[in-house]
Amino acid sequence: MNYKLSLIPTGILHVNTWFFFKDNSLYLIDPGGDPDKIISHIEKEWENYLKKSHLEQKNIFILLTHCHFDHISAIPELLDYFPKARLFAHEKDAEVLGKGSRERVIMQARWCGIENYKDFLQKDIPFPELLTGESKIGPFKVIHTPGHTPGSCCYYWEAGNILFSGDTLFYGSYGRTDFPGGNGIEMAASLKKLSILPKKTLVLPGHGEYTTIEAEETTFNTLS
Repeated sequence: MNYKLSLIPTGILHVNTWFFFKDNSLYLIDPGGDPDKIISHIEKEWENYLKKSHLEQKNIFILLTHCHFDHISAIPELLDYFPKARLFAHEKDAEVLGKGSRERVIMQARWCGIENYKDFLQKDIPFPELLTGESKIGPFKVIHTPGHTPGSCCYYWEAGNILFSGDTLFYGSYGRTDFPGGNGIEMAASLKKLSILPKKTLVLPGHGEYTTIEAEETTFNTLS
């Protein structure tokens, strides 16, 4: 069960960008911005570890919990730097990406009152490889958790009891459903789905502090 985990906040909304290394593969979850900071973190904090494991670029996986602007904006520069890295998103959010994505992402930022986001995203984000609710990628089971967005998903490592929850589940709260594509009924169903995971599961969210499934009993009951 040997693995390595680290975190840095990135982007204008301080997204939790997670770095998870296992079985000679690096999983980079939600690169929200600050690509130079992400690359520097990989090269400085992980250099010796990755050299020992002989990491190849094809074993770098960029995993998106959803396709809101604050979770995806470092992707173009990361793929320029690591051109063989692979990008994954759930099929129901993937339409945000690909040709014309820069304008779509800038529009998302305007929903949040951020008018100058064009300065942070210089070009389109490539179309990803598609995940479904039944997918597995490396050690992770993909759990489709719509509500915040139609294609929101969590990445669950069952053997290690770790859940990367994106903007579905936070410490003491859950994701907003008032953005375009949000749905309160779907969020309630998604929270119910997560509530049956083992109580000691460590929850690593897209913003804020970590929590556990057990600690979020009140959150799970909010929409039930």
